[in-house]
Amino acid sequence: MADEFDNYGNNFFGSLGLHDPDEIKKIAEDDFVDDCKTFCHAGHETTTSFLSWTMFLLPMHTDWQGKARKEVIEIMGEQDPTADGISRLKILSNRKHSQAT
Repeated sequence: MADEFDNYGNNFFGSLGLHDPDEIKKIAEDDFVDDCKTFCHAGHETTTSFLSWTMFLLPMHTDWQGKARKEVIEIMGEQDPTADGISRLKILSNRKHSQAT
């Protein structure tokens, strides 16, 4: 069974010390699971906060709301958003855009 854990040091989870042969550096499985839950929860909270602020600010700035809506329709059309399409949105990111602000 030890052979199964030989490659864990080459990835992120292996670097956490879950299968480290040195007992001092080794993390308990329960602690590892708790840390993963924490990362997941933190990511969820960050996304929720971002979306809440977006929904709060867009109605206050209708000029940006209109520009963002127009850009999404131009790039996405009637399709569901894709990672490629979202990456091309310039108004909704920090990248400079060619439209006048």
